[in-house]
Amino acid sequence: MNLSREQLGLFCVPVVLAGALAGCGEGSDSSGEKEKGQAISLPEIEVWRGPARFVASPEPVGSVPDDADPNSLYINTYQVSPNFPARIGNNDVGELFSQGARQSPKEIFESYGITFGPGATVVTGSQSGQLVVRQTQEQMALVEAVLESLSESQQRNLHFRMEIYQMPALHALKLQQSAESEGDHRGEWEATLRLLEEGTAELVTALTLSSRSGQRCRAVDGREWIFSTGGSFETREVGTSLEVDPVVQADGEAIQVSVLVEHHTALPTRTLDAEPGEGESSSETHVFHAKKIQAEVAMGDTHAKLIGSWRPTGRLEFEENEDLMQIVFLQVDLQPLFRIDKQP
Repeated sequence: MNLSREQLGLFCVPVVLAGALAGCGEGSDSSGEKEKGQAISLPEIEVWRGPARFVASPEPVGSVPDDADPNSLYINTYQVSPNFPARIGNNDVGELFSQGARQSPKEIFESYGITFGPGATVVTGSQSGQLVVRQTQEQMALVEAVLESLSESQQRNLHFRMEIYQMPALHALKLQQSAESEGDHRGEWEATLRLLEEGTAELVTALTLSSRSGQRCRAVDGREWIFSTGGSFETREVGTSLEVDPVVQADGEAIQVSVLVEHHTALPTRTLDAEPGEGESSSETHVFHAKKIQAEVAMGDTHAKLIGSWRPTGRLEFEENEDLMQIVFLQVDLQPLFRIDKQP
């Protein structure tokens, strides 16, 4: 009953949620120095954990006595989400489960060998997304097996969110030290949210994008910067960008991610040559304050990862306060393409 990968297709949808451009200057890569010492105490706070997973139970609603008549009919209600994209042959199930479809839901299930005896029915609501099935216990189990098979056959969406925070260097170093022994850095991310609430840290910018396993995607929040170089003009992207190339492992849960982050901590700095040559006019130089992180990280569903840090440059406040650092978190959620909730 599983569907082929060729029937599913791939897509890539970058979405920019927020982008507070903090600046741009001379390119430099830095991951920040780590300081050994006492580990930070992480606060316990409730945070968003991502969307609900696929939920389905193989047992019919209500108790069924051992001596129940095998021809007795039971009613189960399933909630099928609007983005139900599974395909059966050349037919789109999302279309088939809507009004005016070429095949009815009953015909779809019958194509899988499910029989509808006297009184057995299947009814859908195109607006509510409910699938109401009235069937015998045996055939109801087959209906659920079909729905579960369709769910498992789908490639799951990968939703990434990258957040950059600015804070005193001591806090940033303690968070990095705490993260050294953990695979999931959600505790460090929650500690950062507490610092944010206290006013000790600030959110610089955030980017999100959606991808699938094996699909490289990129999101950008910035602008094109045009500058002259000895009589000619060049263009460079200034702002924040996130690029991911994820691969979901065979267990369906572990994710290997190639990630590239570039962030300009200030707008480009323009300077003039102090002493131009004889007969030459002063030339303008642009210094780009670009920070980059390129890494290969192993993550799990709903995991957060502290992937690096740097010292911001290019603005007066950074020069006057060298105690500031910026840290970068990457989060990922595996999102099923549709969900089934069995309701009594």
